[in-house]
Amino acid sequence: MIGFRPPGRSLKGYAANHASGTACAIRPTWYPEGVTGGLFPHQRAVILDILRECEGVVAWGGNFRRRLNEAHFQIDVPPSDPRLQRLAARLRGWEDVPGKGAGTLHLGV
Repeated sequence: MIGFRPPGRSLKGYAANHASGTACAIRPTWYPEGVTGGLFPHQRAVILDILRECEGVVAWGGNFRRRLNEAHFQIDVPPSDPRLQRLAARLRGWEDVPGKGAGTLHLGV
């Protein structure tokens, strides 16, 4: 995974988001920019489910119209957006309750 990158001169696009600490690229060499179809359908479904749970706070480069990038994820709201605070609190709460959070199964539900 690639996250923070030191800021250089006049960063734009993905590089600016990485430099600000609001973006990461997961296995970027596996999913190069502009290439599609790198994920199996069930993998894509899991990503889309997680994004729905994030209430629009996180954007995925696999959904971008321009500069498609299946490795890229970024915070897609300003710091003042109340959804960001709610999502952060929910994620923190998962540490307190066993069996909650991403990747857990809820059998019989």
